[in-house]
Amino acid sequence: MVSKIEQITEAESKVATLADQERTMRSEFMADGVIDTQERASLDRINGKITQLEQIITQLRTEYEENLRIWRGRAGAFGTLGTQVQQIRDFGLEGASD
Repeated sequence: MVSKIEQITEAESKVATLADQERTMRSEFMADGVIDTQERASLDRINGKITQLEQIITQLRTEYEENLRIWRGRAGAFGTLGTQVQQIRDFGLEGASD
């Protein structure tokens, strides 16, 4: 299973590649001074893919941040539980060390 961070990194890499490709194509298409209908359609397809990937990146980042928030909360609760157990042990209750 691929982690969210790896998915984000991969999608960001694809966005960068597509953006470079779009710039190159735009430059080539403008060589004659005009972007025709077919060229415009090609640029629009690439920009559409970039937009889709950016939306996926936003969704993945949101999911990652939510998961991180949940895990930090659980870690905090675990730390609190450990402190409480230690306080009970320090209090000297019988069987608290088991």
